[in-house]
Amino acid sequence: MARGRPLLRAPHDGAHQLKSVLSDGAVFVRDWTTLEPGQLVVVREEFAREMRGRVDTVTEDGDVLWLHLEGGGGRRLFTGTGGDRVWRVRDDVLPGL
Repeated sequence: MARGRPLLRAPHDGAHQLKSVLSDGAVFVRDWTTLEPGQLVVVREEFAREMRGRVDTVTEDGDVLWLHLEGGGGRRLFTGTGGDRVWRVRDDVLPGL
């Protein structure tokens, strides 16, 4: 995959509803408590760019996700209440991350 091209291509309807499984095998995660450390994910911030990385930790209530960003981008916090959306991705979709 070329760098800078979006991995996720989820069409949005008027209500901004998201597909749960995308054609590339990424699975939308509604309940962040199901995420495990080390899992590969893609996060879309509301009205912002897409970020990729591996799960560091998730709070017990599932509202906060800490992610190690790809390419040495550091550690970043995301919140479910802030409009951030997460997809779990197979390792073979983004090899080497």
